[in-house]
Amino acid sequence: MQTKKKKILWNSDCSKLKTGFGRNSKAVLKYLYDTGKYDVIEYCCAPFTFGDERLKALPWKAYGAVPESSFVRETIANGDDEGIKVSTRYGSYYIDELIEKERPDFFIGVNDFWAFREYYDKPWWNKVNCALWITLDSLPIYTDAIQNAHKIKNFWVWSKFAENEMNRLGFDHVKTIHGAFDVSDFKPLDNKKDLKKSFGLENNTVFGFVFRNQIRKLIGTLIEGFSLNKKRYPKSNAKLLLHTCWSEGWDIPQFIEEFKVDKKDILATHICRHCKKYDIRSFTGEEVDCPHCGSMKSMITPSTGFGISDSEMNEIYNLMDFYIHPVTSGGLEMPIVESLLAGIPVATSSYSCGEEFCEQPFVIPIDFNEYRELGTQFRKAQPVASSIATIMREVEAGILDLNSASKAGREWALDQFDLNKICASIETWLDSCPNAIHDYPTTAINYNDDFEFDDSDISDKEWAVNLVKGIFGFRESELNDTIKKIIKSLKDGRSRKDIYNAGITSARNHNKSRRETSMSNFFKDEKDPNNVCFIAPQSLEDKIIVSKFFSELCLKEDTVFLVGTETDRGIFEQYGRFILIPSNLNAVKLEWLISLETEKGEKRFKKIFYKEGYDLKEFENK
Repeated sequence: MQTKKKKILWNSDCSKLKTGFGRNSKAVLKYLYDTGKYDVIEYCCAPFTFGDERLKALPWKAYGAVPESSFVRETIANGDDEGIKVSTRYGSYYIDELIEKERPDFFIGVNDFWAFREYYDKPWWNKVNCALWITLDSLPIYTDAIQNAHKIKNFWVWSKFAENEMNRLGFDHVKTIHGAFDVSDFKPLDNKKDLKKSFGLENNTVFGFVFRNQIRKLIGTLIEGFSLNKKRYPKSNAKLLLHTCWSEGWDIPQFIEEFKVDKKDILATHICRHCKKYDIRSFTGEEVDCPHCGSMKSMITPSTGFGISDSEMNEIYNLMDFYIHPVTSGGLEMPIVESLLAGIPVATSSYSCGEEFCEQPFVIPIDFNEYRELGTQFRKAQPVASSIATIMREVEAGILDLNSASKAGREWALDQFDLNKICASIETWLDSCPNAIHDYPTTAINYNDDFEFDDSDISDKEWAVNLVKGIFGFRESELNDTIKKIIKSLKDGRSRKDIYNAGITSARNHNKSRRETSMSNFFKDEKDPNNVCFIAPQSLEDKIIVSKFFSELCLKEDTVFLVGTETDRGIFEQYGRFILIPSNLNAVKLEWLISLETEKGEKRFKKIFYKEGYDLKEFENK
């Protein structure tokens, strides 16, 4: 008898992206998928929509976090709740629906801690085997992580820096699992000299920085240090290679001008959108001509959505003689690991994840000053430009033993970051856990058990699609197997009416099982009827329309119960205090609510409010 595979729901950056989280997703999910032991479901953060066509090419099932409806997206984007805007990009909008639909044995969330705001308070949390694999990169540790760490049984961090501080605070269950790297992709190349010569760099000492162009990556400080080195030692033949997107984040050309650096000494990676080959040249702008295929204005600098292969990325590292990584903080900083694997010595600051690297004798520490980040009060590192200049001079002058550093750095990185080692530890955890227990009250979809029977003269396939959409509410692609079974049953002689009745019965049983959660969980005093209940409207437009009334209701009444989803909680919490009764808005009916409030024969509310059309209706309980 074949054992049922355990199902994993993985929520992180998409494995198609070139971000650190995305590359980690690719490495881990491929490993787990290739074992053949698990059903893998990838839940991708923005920019992917729920049914995004780009996800269909993945070998496993995948969904996107961004709402399909443009109206929903625009309403959230134009709203005042910044928390909802952020959490929607990470996955909060569909997470309950996916848990209900896929019923996974595992949920693994991999991102910054705030990506999973309130997940750990959901009814399915720890009923499903849950783990958060989190980057914590600054002191003091993010407050929400400290306050909720006890709820997270499997709390993994990306660096010893975070583990040590969480352990010091009393959370001994927090442990380090480094990000996973395919170490076979990054290695010293035997043709390094020829490679440098192909780009005219055979007589230059090349310093490099691989980074996403964002605020904590201090490219301005690096260029300032490079400038200082050039001024102190005019005969320096150094070049600075920046593998990043020049059209986002920091204005790199402005730094070059400010610190009076020769533009020819600052190199950029360009990639052709047609032939996909790369070139290394001084930056003159995006959309330059390709020297490989001759395409006009086809070459741009890399981004998280458009880049080069790992083997080509290894060539970029091998063009460098020394790698410098100036950042304020970081959860792991994958380019440091990749450069070490490629045999390129490294310098970075001994703060945040940099501590773990600078503890190694082959990594050169960059002096830094501490500052506090506005708004968060986080301690951050400001690398010192003159320290960077000194390191550059020592590299060029041959003072540093780069050969020994190269060998020792690679050996250490192989031992610490090999995906087979990292993934094996995750696999051991997966195999040690029992299957999930799905006995929690759901906040996901109710089915439409009022869908009317239709026996019009249409094809069996069209009839089956209409039935599945009408009762279960999912798109055709999501219930394709069910539709095929219905069509087969019709061909085998089963009547449409019989299949319809079976679907309605299934929907009613599903909805009934959700209604049977005791309402006593929501009331302090079951005999006190002086509460009011408000049923959240279905559409976001209607939610906005009733917001003023809801705000006045919360001011007027002692206790207000809101029937809605976790998304509604986020939308309405800005208008007043309430207690959420979990339900899906598509199937909420007044009769359903009254049946709940009277499940013990006792009156729960003095009034129930709901919106019908554009007129707000009041109902006295009978």
